[in-house]
Amino acid sequence: MLIIPAIDLKDGACVRLRQGLMDDATVFSDDPVAMAAKWVQAGCRRLHLVDLNGAFEGQPVNGEVVTAIAKRYPDLPIQIGGGIRTLETIEHYVRAGVSYVIIGTKAVKEPEFVTEACRAFATPVTGGNVSLYNESPRGAIDPTPVIGMIGLIQAPSSKLQARGLPGLEPGAWSLEPITAGFKDEGDAILLLGETTEELGGSEYLKVIHERKQGRPPRLNLSAELRLQRLMLQAHGLGLLKSAHDCSEGGLAVALAECCLADPDHLVGATIEFKVQGSRFKVRTDAMLFGESAGRIIVTCEPAQQRRLQALAATRRVPYAALGQVEARPGSGRAGGSRLSIRPWIELSVEELNRAWRGALS
Repeated sequence: MLIIPAIDLKDGACVRLRQGLMDDATVFSDDPVAMAAKWVQAGCRRLHLVDLNGAFEGQPVNGEVVTAIAKRYPDLPIQIGGGIRTLETIEHYVRAGVSYVIIGTKAVKEPEFVTEACRAFATPVTGGNVSLYNESPRGAIDPTPVIGMIGLIQAPSSKLQARGLPGLEPGAWSLEPITAGFKDEGDAILLLGETTEELGGSEYLKVIHERKQGRPPRLNLSAELRLQRLMLQAHGLGLLKSAHDCSEGGLAVALAECCLADPDHLVGATIEFKVQGSRFKVRTDAMLFGESAGRIIVTCEPAQQRRLQALAATRRVPYAALGQVEARPGSGRAGGSRLSIRPWIELSVEELNRAWRGALS
């Protein structure tokens, strides 16, 4: 069981309301940061803050106090509720270091607020579920928030009119499905989106270091929207041959999955990183296994690489040319049977395939 201490904030002080009445409050401390320090010293693993003034006024009032506590204890998961009514407020708290934002009144009175981000992508949400505070005989079960979505895959050779897609010029766009697996020898491999030094909540921390801690990667909604618009346009113009999200396990795992997507036709790849002057200004482990949000691995024909990069620059989407697809195993071309992420990883695709597909056997 996880006990989460709470600090109720009113006029910059720590209080407890009697029967929820703002004019009947007992003040326990005039220094919320010092009160938080007491809970940290007592061993708390998470802290719950409530902006009481914000809850009654419908906008943050004690935000500076919340920020001060978050900055004082950057490794302590902090959740805040009260007066959160806009996406800007959520963004402010996340940037300040808050791990969890609680939406109550706004969600009940204006349910559309919860799906505002989904609407920005013109993505229909069909349902959802949040499973919290679950236990098993072996301990706590990780939270599992889920949002269900549905989309229509156009029939082969069909066209989709872009009139209803925000940010895309009107016209007919070919949107035949593309898959995650690497396709042809020599295809250029690119990473779209920004890689930042975020390892909190990652598989790397859990599997390699046996630690489940830290804040998960932050989603930049506007950057994600630019990325998705780029993907629609690039695919509509016929530039993409494969696309795969870069998420659980990070870049190295996603690259391996692209090599193994078709079990009957494993494909190798060569990725070159220059240790000096690397395109990624992050630590090596964060570069390979960090799970920064808003990244997609794509391939294209070498002749189309400059055009794709120019399109990404126009859309203000960061990109990095990683390497190229190698020949299939058995073709006689060196490197085709291996995933090489130089200078750190050199593994055969057959070995990777056995480990990946045999994980549950």
